[in-house]
Amino acid sequence: MHIYAFGSVTRGEVTPDSDVDLLALVDKDEGNFVHDAYSVYTYDRIQELWREGNPFSWHLHYESKLVFSDDNVNFLESIGSPNTYLSYDSDFNKFFTLMSESIDELNNHTNSVVFELSNIFLAIRNISICYTLKHYTKPIFSRHAALMLDDKSITLPNEVYQTLERARILCTRGRGDNLSEHDVSLVRPYFSNMLEWASILK
Repeated sequence: MHIYAFGSVTRGEVTPDSDVDLLALVDKDEGNFVHDAYSVYTYDRIQELWREGNPFSWHLHYESKLVFSDDNVNFLESIGSPNTYLSYDSDFNKFFTLMSESIDELNNHTNSVVFELSNIFLAIRNISICYTLKHYTKPIFSRHAALMLDDKSITLPNEVYQTLERARILCTRGRGDNLSEHDVSLVRPYFSNMLEWASILK
């Protein structure tokens, strides 16, 4: 068994809203770990991700920190670098579709405002991360990756970006104040900007 920390705590991006992301590697998932607290992967599955050059494999390769090893070996370090990331086009299309569908739902006055805004933040973040995996020597895995792309950074007022981020935290962790209609009205005028920005990264 090997346990790793990854995510914002290993990047030094800790905020009051941060949690500690933990990865458990096991031969077989036998229910030892609470899945709300750990991402549980078998060794076979993690090696599959390495062979695919999956973005999560690169995230772990660059940012995971070993917490526990029952054989005194850093398993992820021992398997070397993941294969080259080659799935940008399909990943981009997946997240661009997610963004577009969520914008459509919000324009049609959905009752799931927090969920759809959360999806938009997820799409913006993941498109940015995948873009850096394809184009940068050192990819960026920050939740603020979209603001760190030099001349291709997304251009949104701080309060709009923060509203999307609040929605993501509220949706995934249940923390924070609920979004008001005023919050949603701040974001709505920028839907076309978000789609145009993403199209540039294609």
